[in-house]
Amino acid sequence: SGESVYDVAVIGAGVIGAAIARQLSSYKLQVVPLEKEADACFGVSKANSGIIHGGFHHGPDALKARLEILGNLMYDRLQKELGFPFRRCGILVAALNEEEMKAVGKLYENGVRNKIIGIELAGRERMLALEPHLNPDVVGGLYAPSGGVIEPYRFVFALIENAQDNGVELLTGFRVAEVRQAGGTFAIASADGRLVRARYAVNAAGLYADRVSALFGAEDFQIVPRKGEE
Repeated sequence: SGESVYDVAVIGAGVIGAAIARQLSSYKLQVVPLEKEADACFGVSKANSGIIHGGFHHGPDALKARLEILGNLMYDRLQKELGFPFRRCGILVAALNEEEMKAVGKLYENGVRNKIIGIELAGRERMLALEPHLNPDVVGGLYAPSGGVIEPYRFVFALIENAQDNGVELLTGFRVAEVRQAGGTFAIASADGRLVRARYAVNAAGLYADRVSALFGAEDFQIVPRKGEE
């Protein structure tokens, strides 16, 4: 057909899609992230709390915990390379009574089993020394010095801009509406009539990953969105 064929189309340019596009940009590949919003990071990544977790919510059996710990360790190098705002300020989990302290104890056990560096089960005095503005009723808590904070927008923009510097072309306003397979490539059509051909596709579509998966005839699953208020 004479149309150019990309090596990889990345569906979604949130934090996952942007990070994948950046990683792929270090190889001799033609990569195109397809983002349905007006810019990268405009999906769920924009509503992120910006917390770099300390690896104590789940035990080592959980894939989430293993990836959380690996990811946490990558931020120092990423920040050095990309220059986005990042600070290892540590995480405190405060307990206001003995019942809450039992729950904190379980989190501490997770952290120890996950081999988290510097994790600490703290008494009242230690907690108030770390954060004098805590409720004076605090009885103790957990301190994870490896936890931190980033600015989500700046992080995602830094990732995608670095990928673009390396020759990656970002297409925005591109909502994947139809996918056809032909001649070993995917023909990916947007809702507004654009067409991209790619040999491989990566599904990084966040809340819409289930719909994208269905369009590609891949895994069948359902995402149930919820607000992080529980």
